[in-house]
Amino acid sequence: MKIILFLMNEKGKKVLEAICTRYAPAMVEYVVGSKDQNVQNDYYEDIVSICKQNNIVLFDRNEYDENNKTNLYKFAIGWRWLIKDSENLIVLHDSILPKYRGFAPLVNALINQENEVGVSAIFANSEFDKGDILGQKKITITYPLTIGEAIAEVSKLYQQLVIEVIDNIDNHTFVPLVQTESEASYSIWRDEEDYHIEWNNHASDIIRFINAVGFPYSGAFSIIDNKKVRILEVSEFGDVVIENRDVGKMIFIDQGSPVVICKNGLIKVEKMVSEEGDNLLPMTKYRVRFK
Repeated sequence: MKIILFLMNEKGKKVLEAICTRYAPAMVEYVVGSKDQNVQNDYYEDIVSICKQNNIVLFDRNEYDENNKTNLYKFAIGWRWLIKDSENLIVLHDSILPKYRGFAPLVNALINQENEVGVSAIFANSEFDKGDILGQKKITITYPLTIGEAIAEVSKLYQQLVIEVIDNIDNHTFVPLVQTESEASYSIWRDEEDYHIEWNNHASDIIRFINAVGFPYSGAFSIIDNKKVRILEVSEFGDVVIENRDVGKMIFIDQGSPVVICKNGLIKVEKMVSEEGDNLLPMTKYRVRFK
């Protein structure tokens, strides 16, 4: 059995490692990879290195002939673009489908404080993540949880699921399941505007949001003195009675870290950097408003 892999990011790297360990690398006809400008570490060079070590042919997406046609099974992992050759194309999606069809499902699941996250393997079709399900894996999670930690856990599920699907295909034992449309929900794309912190929320909700959009993504931001700052690490701070609860204003400086007023509760900013990546702590200026 031969397969083709369209791979990006940490999940793609982990799956490639698992396939090379479980099977002979010769199973992989070739890999198509791509850099990802939307994350701080896209693991592209790691994927290139694994392919070189195992004598696997790798095409960069910009060099790949999209008109290639083959009846081999293909796996798309972390892939962001349409693959024209959709015959026997299996897409892995960061949710327990039919929930969270669409974009950024893992980030949005963490923001919504879901108790479970997972991954689904589906046959690609012309509709929005509606393909028949070939397998699913899920785990229970607890908070606080960063997106980096969640990706690491989900990457393990990717490895397990891809191996399971390959074995089922090879043994002719897989049974595709039609998704239950009445249970479907959709996850909407996020852009830079969606990284803006809304201080008029409960402190625990803001902390969960900051954790959900942190590394490997660029991180949540706020505005101080008309300049964008990235708030990368925070913790909940014991609340006090505030007669004029002006959200976004700094109330204390605790060991150089600003403590910010939220609608309910207080947040201590543990790590904050400029857009250029310069450390902005410790803070000495007292009258600061986070917008």
